[in-house]
Amino acid sequence: MDKKIVFGVIFLFSLLVSILITRGQTSGCQFTTCATYGCLYIQDVSNNRAIFDGGGFIDIEGGLTEGDASGSGTNDFIIKNSGGTVIAWIDDATGNMSIAGSVSDDQQTGCSAPANSFIIQNSSGDCVAYIDSSGNVWARGRLCYSSSI
Repeated sequence: MDKKIVFGVIFLFSLLVSILITRGQTSGCQFTTCATYGCLYIQDVSNNRAIFDGGGFIDIEGGLTEGDASGSGTNDFIIKNSGGTVIAWIDDATGNMSIAGSVSDDQQTGCSAPANSFIIQNSSGDCVAYIDSSGNVWARGRLCYSSSI
């Protein structure tokens, strides 16, 4: 077999494996691009704890807990539903994010947020991410936790 063909097949296979391995990798990364999209920053007195950008990417400094939004503190960034139940929060001291639901990220399409959602829009007014009233996070881009923001 021709060496060029073998090399090409090996290259394509390793590229495919690399893509599959990094897809869904959401720890220790940074996805937000504030210079390009503009950003919403969640901060404590002096540090960024989370960043939501206009492309639908989300970076949080700490860890991510899905399925449990209990335990928020006084100074945390808290999102409640219309019934007053905490559905998501970002810890002001650690940057940890807790949500009552689950994450659906890397959707790569525009969103249509359900009623009563916390919505992130880009400068054109298009929905790019939201947290719905059940505490589910939807993002057009990727969500990265343990990010170096």
